[in-house]
Amino acid sequence: MFKHPKIPNNIMIHEFMGLLGKPDALVIFEAPDPATAADFVVQFGRVAETTTSLALPIEQFKWTS
Repeated sequence: MFKHPKIPNNIMIHEFMGLLGKPDALVIFEAPDPATAADFVVQFGRVAETTTSLALPIEQFKWTS
């Protein structure tokens, strides 16, 4: 599963790394919208405990304006 994830055409993988400890892997990817991101991430929940975080460019945070 981790070696050959199903990657839709509209998902761009930036990093895919195995980790020693929990969690077992880290995937940094870009999706066109939250629904597409959720559909991609759900496949990993079948084989691992998952945690999802939304990352935004620092300029998009209101407290940086």
